[in-house]
Amino acid sequence: FVALIFFLSVRGGVHWRAAFSGAIPTALVLQLAPLLVGMYFKAFAPKANANIFFSFAVVLLGCYLIAMGFLIGAGILAKVEKRLRQDAG
Repeated sequence: FVALIFFLSVRGGVHWRAAFSGAIPTALVLQLAPLLVGMYFKAFAPKANANIFFSFAVVLLGCYLIAMGFLIGAGILAKVEKRLRQDAG
């Protein structure tokens, strides 16, 4: 699914190989970030007072990790696409 997002989001088009290589780290982060945030809440939320601001900060950290995953994936996609176009051209 992430490879399809990367493939369709580029106006000039990219190779599927580049889209998949950028999608792999993005998909890993998309799976791990909510898992880590959930594990944190499961471990520490029952033991501490329900501090809404700290909980919100942890959720924002998860969103930040997901956004960084997309940026890293897009960077890898661009690097692989550039290499594929140089090899073909």
